[in-house]
Amino acid sequence: MFVKISSEFVVINQTCYVSVDDMIKNSNIIKQYIKDNRRTYLEFGKKDGNYTPAFSMELFPCDDYGHIVSEVDMKIADNETRRHRCQFFIKTELGLLEEFGEKLKSINEMELNECICLYDE
Repeated sequence: MFVKISSEFVVINQTCYVSVDDMIKNSNIIKQYIKDNRRTYLEFGKKDGNYTPAFSMELFPCDDYGHIVSEVDMKIADNETRRHRCQFFIKTELGLLEEFGEKLKSINEMELNECICLYDE
């Protein structure tokens, strides 16, 4: 999957290899986060070891208005040992996260030019 993550400070484009099972698992984790509103960790791919590029998101509890802050940790594929990372915060909203989580379930049914977004285009 091609991932583009941006904030007011940084934009990262990366190709990550993530199984459909992991996408479905993360979709269910997002669903539980929305229900419980507790700090939650999502991992897309394997961040540990000398694996292909991967990223994670740590979702912090949303505020009373449904605003969410998430810390992204993106493994950068700029060296053979995959040691470099970029960590930063992004902001989103509860409804957008819920929509994102639902779309993760059907990623293997998408056309090549389709994308899943965590923001309002």
